[in-house]
Amino acid sequence: MPTPTKTTQASSKKRAAILGTGAGIIAIGGGLATVWPTGSKSLPDTFPALDTCRVIEVVDGDTLHASCDGLKTITIRLFGADAPEMNQPSGPMARAALGTLLVGQNLTIQPIEKDKYGRLVAQLSTSAYSSVERRQIETGLAWWSPQYAPDSRDLRLAEDTARAAKRGLWAMPAPIPPWQWRKAH
Repeated sequence: MPTPTKTTQASSKKRAAILGTGAGIIAIGGGLATVWPTGSKSLPDTFPALDTCRVIEVVDGDTLHASCDGLKTITIRLFGADAPEMNQPSGPMARAALGTLLVGQNLTIQPIEKDKYGRLVAQLSTSAYSSVERRQIETGLAWWSPQYAPDSRDLRLAEDTARAAKRGLWAMPAPIPPWQWRKAH
């Protein structure tokens, strides 16, 4: 396994391609640690390079678990998307849609940061979709999260398109954003 190197702010802008094969397998190239941003939300500088990861569970419409060589299970959260909670209308549908997007696909993961819950926040793409998070939003199965992705014009436009077309949760008369749902429940 290659030895990880310490990240600099300049290298944090680089994207890590994590290519996979088969049903939910993610193969990770060496030197993964070189892509983590610095700062309080960064992963440790000694984060190991990985050989393979396997998606083992889709938790909800914006979160999944992967099992990776050399690590225990990693939780990955989609960057800039906030899907309905599982006990919220459209929550189970959002989870099922994310599972369908990931089954049998080659994946690319672009790590962004580690969140306050220890999850890897990342952008995901497959051979069919250049942005899994955008796909969840444009089909009306997640909100764009301006709090965590304020500069993402692409995700904002995806939500605007879903709203205008009344797709997914936007077909409901008054969908409640998950951040409001969590406060009330």
